Amino acid sequence: MKNDLYLVRVSGEIAIKSRPVRKEMENLVKKHIIEALKRNNMKLKRIDWEPGRIFVEAPRGAENILCKVFGVSSISPAKRHKFKSLEELANIAENLYKRDVQNKKFAIRCRRIGNHPFTSLDVAKVVGAKLKPYSKGVDLSNPDIEIFIEIRGWNAYFFTERIDGPGGLPIGSSGYVLSLFSGGFDSPVAAWYIMKRGCKVDFLHIVMGSWESAYRAFIVAKNLYNNWCFGYNPKFIVLNFGSVIAKIRSSMRERYWQVALRRAMYIAADIIAGTRDYDAIVTGESLGQASSQTVWNLAVCEKGISTLILRPLLGMDKEEIIRLSRKIGIYEESSKVTEYCAIAMGIAATRVNESLFLEEFEKSGVKEAIEESVKEMLEFDMRKTSTIELLPRETLEIDFIPDNAIVIDMRSDSEKEKAPLPHTIDLSSIKEEDLKGKTIVVICDHGDVSLTLAQLLREKNVYAYSLKGGASRAREISHKICKFRPSQ
Repeated sequence: MKNDLYLVRVSGEIAIKSRPVRKEMENLVKKHIIEALKRNNMKLKRIDWEPGRIFVEAPRGAENILCKVFGVSSISPAKRHKFKSLEELANIAENLYKRDVQNKKFAIRCRRIGNHPFTSLDVAKVVGAKLKPYSKGVDLSNPDIEIFIEIRGWNAYFFTERIDGPGGLPIGSSGYVLSLFSGGFDSPVAAWYIMKRGCKVDFLHIVMGSWESAYRAFIVAKNLYNNWCFGYNPKFIVLNFGSVIAKIRSSMRERYWQVALRRAMYIAADIIAGTRDYDAIVTGESLGQASSQTVWNLAVCEKGISTLILRPLLGMDKEEIIRLSRKIGIYEESSKVTEYCAIAMGIAATRVNESLFLEEFEKSGVKEAIEESVKEMLEFDMRKTSTIELLPRETLEIDFIPDNAIVIDMRSDSEKEKAPLPHTIDLSSIKEEDLKGKTIVVICDHGDVSLTLAQLLREKNVYAYSLKGGASRAREISHKICKFRPSQ
């Protein structure tokens, strides 16, 4: 595979740091570039560093990976040439670009570092004169093609393209934080922004209904890990808030439920942060987006929380957040996440009575339920975990179809003819070896008989589940069933 040379520019804000801090941060960027290429199976041939610049020799296409390393301002596929004089430099430029400027207006942009008997303006004039006969002329304001020459000592780097990176600071330079992570649009964008500011981020997902929420949220977090989390190995933590929500609903007035739930999430994150030495908690809250996210309610929710809470999206509206989710590349996965945070049906208070709310909360027993939930939390290594492993091992019933699951329809032939389900298979039509390493969902009429088959398959170390609600539930979500191919 052909290797290209990439000129990687480090973020401008790194350049203004003190010399020791700058060197440390640029070394982190270099380290993360190496990890990013390795994780994407791209063999790095060589990497060199100079203040403000990293030179990478890697296979073609590496720019698509380099542009997702935090601390990188931009990338240019470049050609490097040594030269001894301005005339030699101009001859090199002529050979490289005389075909590219044909029938085009062009501009020469030069940047120079080092001691030379010429200026950057001299370079632009001499090179421009060499290329002008091949072109439609020079146009510095609106050229058809820009030719960049970066001179560092007696090495010249030629390029015509600048690919934007994310900028920011390298991960690991600003602390370790815990993200309250639903997987919807807000929390992943918030986590991304905090990564951009140099923080390592672990993900805390709170299950409030179906375990599908953990499954879907993990897919989103895995996307962030695969594409953006270089330099550390994040954790995905899952809490089951079923008993916490039950306590809130049974012990507090309904108008307070949503605010109480938000406070409960803060408390859970605060407990975990205290035991894991996280420097802060990150949320995807946007001011006024929901009744529990007003200035007054957020202030009440924070009472007694000892860990700093960061809200990078506080001033954004939903359209901005969704637009950013597309840019980051998590829109499709986030759009499949069902938010389960609405536990109240009536009108929620936008400004709770602080003393009354806190008094009810203290007497409700919610704190004790939170502490029990934290004791039973599940923790996953994102580098090693597959999505289906998020479901507790004792779970046999689920009410959703995991991606790429094999769906076995064990209803009678007459029931199948009467109400066929797309993309399902008969148990008799599949070989046992085809089940290994796959996720199996079994469907019967009502969801009871399929439990037995799921249990038998589980005893053979197959990830097998019974669809809760049987065929009627399958019809509701039939569009999510994937067609099985034995080669998958």
